[in-house]
Amino acid sequence: MRVRLILYVTAITLLMGTVASCGKKQVPPEEVYRQFHTSLLRAGRGDPAAFQTASRHLSQKTIEALTERAETVNASLPPNAPKVDPRQMLSISGLETDAMPSDIEVELKTHDEVELKVTLDGHVHTVRMVREKQQWKIDLSIASTTSNRTNNPLTNR
Repeated sequence: MRVRLILYVTAITLLMGTVASCGKKQVPPEEVYRQFHTSLLRAGRGDPAAFQTASRHLSQKTIEALTERAETVNASLPPNAPKVDPRQMLSISGLETDAMPSDIEVELKTHDEVELKVTLDGHVHTVRMVREKQQWKIDLSIASTTSNRTNNPLTNR
């Protein structure tokens, strides 16, 4: 009898956890990009926490690419120079702007990837996003290859 009670309680607990996790609304990729872009704007205006906030919206591959670039920059600096934080590479890469996108549209979407068409300052850019741990993340680690896409500042291509 006790074993059944434990099994029932365990099953109910698991079921409640599954139902609770299903209730979490996933943030659409367009909104994730808006949050990322807003963080970059705040960083450009001197908000010290903004780069950290922006980096939460980046894919693991992008974070690795930023880290690699920061290590390269740091290796070329004089010994007494302050070291560059990988998040600062967003600024060095020229991703900051003073304007919000005038339009963000989903161009291509699969289960784990999406491409956004982002209109910024009259120019259309393609932004690739990937799903990691059930969240959309911006992936700047792969260079764009078509003419309507901007060069990727992380790879200089």
